[in-house]
Amino acid sequence: MKKKLYEARDHLMAGISYALPVIIAGGVTNLDDFAKTGGFYHYVWMFQNVGWSAIGLLNLVLSGYIAYSIAGKPALAAGFVGGVLASSTNAGFLGAVVSGFFAGWLTNKIKNKIKIKGAAASSVPLIILPLLTMGAVGILMSLILGGPLGWINTSLLNWVTQMSENNTNVVI
Repeated sequence: MKKKLYEARDHLMAGISYALPVIIAGGVTNLDDFAKTGGFYHYVWMFQNVGWSAIGLLNLVLSGYIAYSIAGKPALAAGFVGGVLASSTNAGFLGAVVSGFFAGWLTNKIKNKIKIKGAAASSVPLIILPLLTMGAVGILMSLILGGPLGWINTSLLNWVTQMSENNTNVVI
């Protein structure tokens, strides 16, 4: 059990390490306070939009590279789709983590079950695995987990916002 938890932590940290450059570059280019001053406001506004666009890629990159850490290149497509669906269902970071782990795990399971020999064997990691896993991740995030994870994420955001508005300090 302990070994599985360490493996899960390693996969999560791999996804986060791939997402860090996106977060840092997006954060640095968000010139929110500076954008309100100066004579070249339009150019600063465009640069700020680039930053927000980069931060918008966080869930996609995180989910995709968690899946990649678990199952390699065949899991990338399903992980990326899971990240996009996490964003579109408001499941956020939690949805990206869940979809990344599910995409990687499912890709490994299907990879071990499908045994095709001959000329068609090369199509398994390029066509068959991504197609099957993208469909499964799409169903999982769109129909099953997207709503509940979106509710959890929204509730957590509302709770943190309410604490900051009430000047509530939590000591952990």
